[in-house]
Amino acid sequence: MVYDMSFLEEMSQLRKKIDALETDSKKRVIDFSRVRDADLDEMRVSIRFGENKFNQWFNSKIDIDSQSLTFLTELLKKEREFLRYYNEEDLKVNFLIPILNRIDFKILDLEVRAFYKESLNIETENLVLKGVPDFFISKGLFRSETPLFFIQKFNKGRDNSFIEFQLVAEMVAGLEVSKLQEIKGAYVVGSIWNFVILEKLEEGYNYSVSRNFDSSREDDLKEIYKNLLYIKNEIIEMCSKK
Repeated sequence: MVYDMSFLEEMSQLRKKIDALETDSKKRVIDFSRVRDADLDEMRVSIRFGENKFNQWFNSKIDIDSQSLTFLTELLKKEREFLRYYNEEDLKVNFLIPILNRIDFKILDLEVRAFYKESLNIETENLVLKGVPDFFISKGLFRSETPLFFIQKFNKGRDNSFIEFQLVAEMVAGLEVSKLQEIKGAYVVGSIWNFVILEKLEEGYNYSVSRNFDSSREDDLKEIYKNLLYIKNEIIEMCSKK
């Protein structure tokens, strides 16, 4: 039987595609919502101790305007006693969204905005990371193009002991999509906020976790707000250069 060369070439290309699919199918698939500490080892993520990494962020010279200070005081007066008891939706609607809307991460001229419950999928060398982050800031107005900052919040009634690891997995995916060397985020459990910095290394990643900020305390709430303002300013500066 004689085959012409074009047919043989097509068969060769098809074989390569099948081999690639078989190779991809062997990759471990990790869903953000199911990440555990052992998964971070597989992603080559290690923790870096010390607060020094946060010095520039937390000690930045940012003033909160008087209207925003009044807003924070009034919001806390109304919500303080509920923060530890709210379920996910209550916490989001009554407390988190008002703060995030006040910061206003929708920057139309730079094509930046917040995304709620937007799916994010990425393949690394050995893994497929996928899921639906609670909240992230990204380049792109109609779909996420370059993730820049993540917030993961506590879902009451579910195991929240691994929320930190879920956030870090989302940030790993964000780094791979954005091609940045560093990305920031935060996770929220009731009234407690922790900020996180993830750095891309030659092999793997380092992440650092801040001290607790208790948003039921007015001074800490002001610090949280200032830290979020810093993120907005950093995003504006970063995106304006491109």
